[in-house]
Amino acid sequence: MDRNARKRRRRDTRGVSRRIKRAAATALLAIVLLTQTALADTRQSLDALARDLDGSFETLLSSERIVPGDAISDWIALVSGRCGGSDGDYLQRLETYVTECYTQKGALDRVKSTEWHRISLTVLALGGDPTAFGTDADGQPINLIADGTYDWHTTKSPDIQGLNAWIYALLTLDAKAYAVPEGAAYPREAIVQAMIGSQEPDGSFGLNRGHGNVDITAMALQALAPYANGTPRYASPNGADITVGDAIEQALTWLHTQQASDGSFSNSCSTAQVVLALCDLGIAPSDFTKDGHSAKEGLLSFLTPDGLFRYLPTDETHDIMSTEQGILALAAMERLEHGQRRIFDYREEMEESLRQQIQSLNGELAALTEDTPAQRIEELYAQYQSLPAAERSYVSAYPHLEEAMERLGLPLAEDDPVAAYNLTPPTETKAHGNTAPMLWLFAAAGIIIVIVIGAVVVRKKGIKQHV
Repeated sequence: MDRNARKRRRRDTRGVSRRIKRAAATALLAIVLLTQTALADTRQSLDALARDLDGSFETLLSSERIVPGDAISDWIALVSGRCGGSDGDYLQRLETYVTECYTQKGALDRVKSTEWHRISLTVLALGGDPTAFGTDADGQPINLIADGTYDWHTTKSPDIQGLNAWIYALLTLDAKAYAVPEGAAYPREAIVQAMIGSQEPDGSFGLNRGHGNVDITAMALQALAPYANGTPRYASPNGADITVGDAIEQALTWLHTQQASDGSFSNSCSTAQVVLALCDLGIAPSDFTKDGHSAKEGLLSFLTPDGLFRYLPTDETHDIMSTEQGILALAAMERLEHGQRRIFDYREEMEESLRQQIQSLNGELAALTEDTPAQRIEELYAQYQSLPAAERSYVSAYPHLEEAMERLGLPLAEDDPVAAYNLTPPTETKAHGNTAPMLWLFAAAGIIIVIVIGAVVVRKKGIKQHV
């Protein structure tokens, strides 16, 4: 695709999302001066969830109803950890679970790599190290990051369970910017390519090709957010080479078409995932609107009076899965409002000076017009380039700068976030991918189908994705 064609396509696809990003970046300047309600909402909902599980915020993860290794329990633990809750003995019990799985079965699951991803993210949220968590049958430390992402061997390919395997592999790798060894089976760029190559013509993403949906599209945006400003191009299904930013713009435009007039996305789980995606992209959910109602309003519409979440607005009672996803979305909004890292970015928080520099740059970029002098554009681009490469994705208003640079014919330097994110060397541990029983590789197709279907929780009221 030639340069002019790329420019035309960007103008066609960035209309809705660019206006949203401009409003969001401007709004972020005022956030530090306002008292926000997200923190109170998050704590209120966590307290309510703890009471529902016969505990308190301080004892939530010690509840007998919270079982390490169970999907919903792990997500509740992750939410609690990201919100400053006590882990009780959950981390220790989770490590015991991982050890038992490896010693008895050789791995965490026969098919689903997302078991490794979910547990890794939970371990990080509770202050543990997933690169040395539990021991295998030989007494060697287990590297959940390697086994579940770049060194996956349990099945022929991680995506046997669908696109969410690639999504959560990328989220897990980037949670602490884990380095991928040279020659790994699934390096970052291959995962990004697999995701871009799975985007539907309308801009959506789905668990499987041809079936785009809100949940998977929003999850894909969460994983791609750190790569939004990168210059590398990836092959898309329509034959064009596009940047991750291009794919994000198309997905945002599609999501806007799926938004209901009350700001929601059909159910609380889908709405929560969209809110998470918007926060990861630096877009205030209060700015993503349909008919005057925002995604934030849509999410809050599912709250019960005691702070839990319903799945549908018409449900009489709350739903545990909806509640943990809803609280995670509340926590993400809180982090955005306070200029903190993304909900799945577990690196140390930025130095205050760097955070303020990025905030100021976002404000200036959001205010760019066609009358802004070329010299000022070049100065702002120099400021952007001076930022640490692994932090540039937090400049959510970068598309305005890119557009101005292209309009003026100014060159853009090559900027590959993949290289920037290979920062944290993994702990040297034994690879476990080949130790899983060979029976798993030759399981009957019917059994595999049942397991894969089990990754999607089906309710009479709708379908909810979970890992």
